[in-house]
Amino acid sequence: MSSPFVSSRRRDRGRTAPPPPPRSPAKRTLAVRDWAELPSDILLDVFLHLGPLEVMLGAEQACKPWRRVALEELTLWGRVGLDERGCGDLRGRRYLCDVTGNMWRVAVDRAKGQCEAFKGCCNDEDLLHLVERAPSLKSLSMKHYSDHQTGEDLLDALKKLTLLKELEIDFNYYRIGSDDTMLQSICKACPRLEELVLMYLSAFDR
Repeated sequence: MSSPFVSSRRRDRGRTAPPPPPRSPAKRTLAVRDWAELPSDILLDVFLHLGPLEVMLGAEQACKPWRRVALEELTLWGRVGLDERGCGDLRGRRYLCDVTGNMWRVAVDRAKGQCEAFKGCCNDEDLLHLVERAPSLKSLSMKHYSDHQTGEDLLDALKKLTLLKELEIDFNYYRIGSDDTMLQSICKACPRLEELVLMYLSAFDR
């Protein structure tokens, strides 16, 4: 006679144990990055890919560490330029100059005399500021320049930019024919010039 305990054990052997309950997925901890703690050299590399206006109106407004880099890194302001691409006709370009106001002066001042290239709207007063605050200029592109058609203030200022190699002047008035006298006077005032471009308003400008 078989024991009931033996048959019970045999029945248990034929059963399949239920699978263990699924484990709940482990919670992932998302790393929080503090962008204010980025190293200064990385920030500088990023800022160098931006224009002066983008830095002044955008990047340096993000936080104090970013503003500190913008103010202390003089290499950011070695080239100050006003990008007119996409501004359309003459009125659009003049509007851009009005909107930016004196911001380019602030950018030039931040270079502390180390600005070597400038491109933007300029008049006699602006040019004097450049001569005083950026004596190391090697490249100068003046847009919508107005010197009351005398040229005296222009030539006096250019004589003080002794390192100038590239000069482009977009005059804000009409002139019929070539201006050989102005060309010769500028060449005498800037003996190191390698490139010189003079432009005047045309009948197609509005």
